[in-house]
Amino acid sequence: MSERDVPMPGPGSDGADAHPPPQPGPQPGHGGGGAEGGGSGGPFDAGVRTQLELLNHNLTVLYGDMTAIGQELVALRTSVNAQGELLADLDKQVKAVDQTLRQELRSLEVVVRTGFDDLIKRITAHSEAQKAHADDLAATFLRAMKYAADVAAKRVPPYDDKGKGKEN
Repeated sequence: MSERDVPMPGPGSDGADAHPPPQPGPQPGHGGGGAEGGGSGGPFDAGVRTQLELLNHNLTVLYGDMTAIGQELVALRTSVNAQGELLADLDKQVKAVDQTLRQELRSLEVVVRTGFDDLIKRITAHSEAQKAHADDLAATFLRAMKYAADVAAKRVPPYDDKGKGKEN
């Protein structure tokens, strides 16, 4: 095997993919070409071979880079899909919490309204009881004033400490 037959490293680790599939017609460096029409490898062929080897190497590097970029794109797509699923799950959770919170607020509103209604009824009842008591006190006071006026006018005898009237 000559130097020209050594495969160049390719995208794989073993170098098996280094060369493109053979094309019909004469191959550079394998005879059948050259300026003389049958010579094998002059300086022109060596320059072409070097350029082809550099091109092959550059294509191999580019293929490796593209493969790495493709893997990164797949990883990014997987990550984006996972994040999308996570966001959808979080959205469902937020909607569930929102619905629960709204229901709890409605329940709290009912409790507060009921509590205020009960409090208003109690205050009103207490106020009515106080008003009735105040009316009773006012009536008693008026009766006492009338009695005092009657006693002063000597129309009725005054009461003793036992609540009975005394004769003068």
